Amino acid sequence: MLPPTVCRFVATLIPVLIQLFHSPHVLAATVNITVDDMDIDNGVLRMTYEPIDAWNIGDGCGICSAHPSPAEALGGNWHDVTWWPNGTETEAPRTASLEFDGSAVYVYSIISRFPSVNTDLTFFIDDEVVGTYTWVSDGDSSFNYNVPVYSNDSIIPGAHTLKVQNGFIGGPESLLLLDYIIYS
Repeated sequence: MLPPTVCRFVATLIPVLIQLFHSPHVLAATVNITVDDMDIDNGVLRMTYEPIDAWNIGDGCGICSAHPSPAEALGGNWHDVTWWPNGTETEAPRTASLEFDGSAVYVYSIISRFPSVNTDLTFFIDDEVVGTYTWVSDGDSSFNYNVPVYSNDSIIPGAHTLKVQNGFIGGPESLLLLDYIIYS
């Protein structure tokens, strides 16, 4: 038989432990999910690329002008797209979209530093503009890897759609080498 003080302590402790283990706020932890540009879920790419025929898988792309090192890219690959303003503005800018459930999102790209290669991006969450990124080439003939081109850790928790737009109507030529997205 246990002494009365131990019995009272256990009787007080049990409801506290039950409350602790049933509270989602106490046990919840932020988990980062990394989505590579080539990740597949149920046979479908996790990211949606529009227009699909404008995008190329960077590693091994024979028509692409940018050739970064696959060893430096997540999964050894990236998606390559160039916005070429055509003067008539009949084509839509190129976009990549990802549906996610979370409260933060981070977009990583490979940036070409080659002469006359610029990057001009606009970011949307649930069809609202939430940010931009512009890189004007410094003329160095190299690449920067794992560049965070967008980060947002103040999103209302829930289901969202992130859209990355390369270029804009009336804007200059723009190259996007999309590598991966992290959300939590």
